[in-house]
Formats: sequence, structure tokens, C-alpha cells
Amino acid sequence: MVWFDPKLQKILVRLVYDGPAHAGKTTNVAQLAAAFTTLRRGELLVPEEKNGRTLYFDWLHLDGGVIAGHGLRCQLLTVPGQSLLAQRRWHLVETADVLVFVCDSTSAGVREAKRSFEIFRARYCDAARPRAIVVQANKQDAADALAPEWIAEELDLGRDIPVVAARAIAGVGVRETAVVAIRAAADIAQQLVLTKGIDALERPNDGPEELVATLKPLGSARRPRHRDARTWAPATVHAETGLPLPHAGVPHGYVWPAARGRATLQAIESACTIAKVEALPNTGNRALFRIAGFSLEASGEPFSSAEQALTQMLAVAQTKVRLGTLCPEETTLAVIANENRFWLWSIGPALPTFEEALAVAPPRVKTLESLGKALAESLRIAHTHSIVLIADPALLAASGAGFVYYGDVQSGDAPLRATAESMLDGLIRVRPTSTEHVRLAQALWFALESDTQLTMAVHVELERCANAEATDRSQMASRLLEQSSVSPLD
Repeated sequence: MVWFDPKLQKILVRLVYDGPAHAGKTTNVAQLAAAFTTLRRGELLVPEEKNGRTLYFDWLHLDGGVIAGHGLRCQLLTVPGQSLLAQRRWHLVETADVLVFVCDSTSAGVREAKRSFEIFRARYCDAARPRAIVVQANKQDAADALAPEWIAEELDLGRDIPVVAARAIAGVGVRETAVVAIRAAADIAQQLVLTKGIDALERPNDGPEELVATLKPLGSARRPRHRDARTWAPATVHAETGLPLPHAGVPHGYVWPAARGRATLQAIESACTIAKVEALPNTGNRALFRIAGFSLEASGEPFSSAEQALTQMLAVAQTKVRLGTLCPEETTLAVIANENRFWLWSIGPALPTFEEALAVAPPRVKTLESLGKALAESLRIAHTHSIVLIADPALLAASGAGFVYYGDVQSGDAPLRATAESMLDGLIRVRPTSTEHVRLAQALWFALESDTQLTMAVHVELERCANAEATDRSQMASRLLEQSSVSPLD
């Protein structure tokens, strides 16, 4: 969203304050308006309210800083917290250079924030352009308020997302939050100016009046009519399975990621007119297909409502985001309707399996080294996000010089242990030679060594397996430990 306004001769960035209703978004912006003189800020604008609730946004701009010889102007906006105005919220979120997520720090507030943040992250983290996130732990004076570090853990934040403690109603932490967000926005703006040049960022200022006109059609304070299958474009039904096939006529909000995902659906819809959709053998409760370079998977059982399917889509999108580099780049999720029933489709590139890559990509040892790196990444994700990956090579597909993951993501009490055990069982079936095993193990430990805590945790789990009753799994664990230079006692 960074742009240069030639009339103002300023570089403009947008900070959007997001979060659940009553978390303190409007309070933050109001406190900032009171803290700065009119020499540094504009007027606080509130286009419309209803019963004290924001219907569009609160708007405030702050001037400060210089980038490439041009002044920096920061537009600070809040989103409406009401669920009925979700479309307006998402439009504002998508325009943000920095997202300030305001969280009520009470136990109940954090539970609500977690639900809101998971939906937000599933949509927001796919953005192709650079953006940043700052979390404010508001209402720290509440009796049951959680400390910022606990909130970071509850929201599953990475180390690159700062959490600022605040009591916005008293003005505490408000300026500090804004400073962190403005610095992040300035870094993004500076990088864009250096890489693209100031002329490439030039366009007229998008002010509050223009933004209200854009948001007005997107929702109202009235409860919308229930959306059913009649509002959805008809789908072509697969003759053999009776499943409605993916197409580009999916309503807004039911495709992830929004822009790239719809382009994928358009490509599949076009391919369906000239090629046969090949049904593959089912796996568990899933229906698998392949067409024109795409691999498609449908939920085995339909959902009875669009809302249920959407909730599941966002939950799956969240796991895809957590997979990071192990998630295929062109992954798309879409809800497809037919006769008042709704299926969730997962779409990705049709890639060679691990076994296929091992057979056709000499030398074999190089493929196994890449496998070692992918297994290390699986262990890192399990440890970081407390989720279980079935780290079996049979569930990996070759992509470029590495591998991506096509298996399920599960929950469990000991996610690293379960992931490590699945890795050992999968390697038993691969049957690497002694030389191949050494190279694979070395690649795995090398990929882990930058994270000492993770390396130690993996070492402990493998030692537990190695010291158990003598089995193929214990022998495989021992062979991996032979290539490790780490001891849990170090």
C-alpha cells in the first residue's frame, strides 16, 4: 500500500488497528490524537458511528520522518469490530502496510483474540507484498490479565512479531505501540523506494472520503440474509464421483488465497472444458483427482452450511501457513457448493512423489540429502507450532531442489515425539545404503544446528527411541544419532 503523493510530496503508509470488538482499537487512535499537537497530526475523523460503535473506521494521520528526501505520512485507521461488517474489516486489513492487532489481555479476551487472529493470519499472511504485524497486549491492569509473553505463546507468534504491553484507556503503551509500528512501516517504505524507485510508487492520495465510498457497498449494520446454494454459481459435477468440481464462480471470501487462488480456479475451470478430470484411488475419507498439472483433493463428506465449510477452510489455511516452505507455493483452498451442500477443495501442483524423484533424479544421494533437510523442517514446525506432521517420505513431493508436504497436520500431546517417530518409520521403508544414510543424517543435523534448543529436543527424542526395546525404529534412531555431534549433557 506504500505510495508517493506528488501533490503532497510525501510518502504515505497505512497502519491498520485490527482486533476483536471492544479490545481498544478506537481508544488507541483517540489517545494518539490527544498526545500529538496539530503540527504533527491531522484531525481525528470518524465517518459514522452507531451506539458508539465504529461503522467504517477511525482515521488519523501523523507526520514524521524522512525517506529518500521526502516526508513520511502515516495513516492510522481502525477497523469495525462487528462481525456484520467483516467485509469492511477485511478490505481495510488488505490495504495495511503494518497491522496493529489489539488484544484484550484478560483470559476471555485472549480466547476471543485467538479466534480472530487465526482467521486474520490465514488471510493476511499470504500477502505477496511486504507487510508487518505488531500485537498490543491491552488492558494489562485487569485482574486476570495475561503477561505479553503468555499472549505471544497463546497466539503462536513468531519472534519477528513484537508484543507491546498497554493500558490504552490510561494512555500507557499507546505511543510505544505506534512507534514500533511506524518504524516497521518506514523500513518497508524505504526498501520499496530503494528497489522500485519513487516514481513507481506515485499515485493520488486515497483519503477518508474516497475510502468511505469504497467501503459503503461492503456490508451494513443490518443482519444479512442467509447465504445458500442459490447464490453460488453452478458447478460441473464429476460423473464418476458426483462431486462438484472447482470453478471460478465462488463467492468472495470462500477462496484462499483470494487473488492467486481465484486465478488457479480459473485455470482449472478452463482445463475442465478440454481435458478429463482423472479420479485417483481414494485415501481415507478424501477424494483425489488430477488435471492439467494440478492435484485436487475434496473433503469426503460435504458440509451442511457454507459457514461450516468456511470455518474449516480457514482452519486448514492456518495449518498451510504454519507449514511455511513445506507448503506447495500454488496451494489453493476453495468452498464449492451443489444442492445446498458444500465441499472443501484443496488444490496444488501435481508434483512427483518422493519415490518418483528418487528413481529419476540422479544422483540418488543428493535426493536423500534434500530429504534430510525436509525432515529437519518437519521437526522444526512440529516443535515451534505444537502440531504433528507425519514425516514419512511417502507424504513428500519433489518441488524444485527440495520437498513439500502433502500429509495431514494433527494435534497431539507430544508433537515433536510423534513427528520424530513417524520420520523413523518412514526412513525404515526407504532403506538407504550406509553411505546414503550418512549423507541424509548429516543434512538433517546441519539443517537443525542453527536452533540449539530444537537440536537438543530432537536428540532427546531420538535417544528415547534408541534406548527402547530393540526394533527397526530403535536401530534407525541409533544410526541417526551416530552422525550428531551434540550430546544432551553438553
